[in-house]
Amino acid sequence: MEIRIRTARTMDLPWIRQLMVDSCVYNIPVGRDIPNAQVQQAVLRDFEGIVEGAEDLVILVAETDHAERMGFMLLMLNQVSQKTGEPQGQVYSLAIEPKFWGSAAASELVKEATVLTGKNGHRYLVGQITADNLRMKQKSLRMGFEIEGYEIVMACTLDGPAPMPGRPESQRAHDVSRRQRKLLAARRARKKRREKRRRDS
Repeated sequence: MEIRIRTARTMDLPWIRQLMVDSCVYNIPVGRDIPNAQVQQAVLRDFEGIVEGAEDLVILVAETDHAERMGFMLLMLNQVSQKTGEPQGQVYSLAIEPKFWGSAAASELVKEATVLTGKNGHRYLVGQITADNLRMKQKSLRMGFEIEGYEIVMACTLDGPAPMPGRPESQRAHDVSRRQRKLLAARRARKKRREKRRRDS
C-alpha cells in the first residue's frame, strides 16, 4: 500500500481533533491518577487554541493511495531546546487510526517532518513519549530517534514528597495489547455507525 503525506485541509480538522482526543489516553503516565476522560476534555478544550494560535505549526496527514486518512502529525517548527538553546522541530502530537496500527504511516509522517525541519534550517526533530509506553519507544528507536534525556517527576504533599498515586488498570490505555486495542476500536466504530444510522433514520 502506498502512503502519501500532505498538509492538512480545513475539512480534516474535525477528524484530527477526534483522533487526537481518542489517542491522548496512550500518553498519560502510569504514575498519575488523572481520569482519562479529564485528559480528553482538556485536549478537546485546547485543540482550537493549538491549531489557531500556534505559530509555525504544520499539520501533516498520512493517507492511503485511495485517499483514506491514516493518521496525522502536529509539527511545531522553531521550537527551542531547553538544554542547548538551539532551534528545532518538535512533534507536538502524532496519532494513527487503530486500523492502520503497524503500518508505515507514522514512519512516513516522521520522515516528512524531518525534511520540513531541515528546510526550516534546523538540525533536530524532538518528541516526547511516556516512559511506560514501551511500544512507542521501540517504534521511535526503529525510526531513528535517540533517547536524549529523561523527565523526572515526584508527587508532592503538604508534608513533602510522596509516592506517585498510580493509575487504575482500567485507565492504563497503553498497557492494553495491540490486538485488544484493535478489537475495542472496531467495537467503538460499529457503535458509532449504529448510532449514526439511528439518527439518520
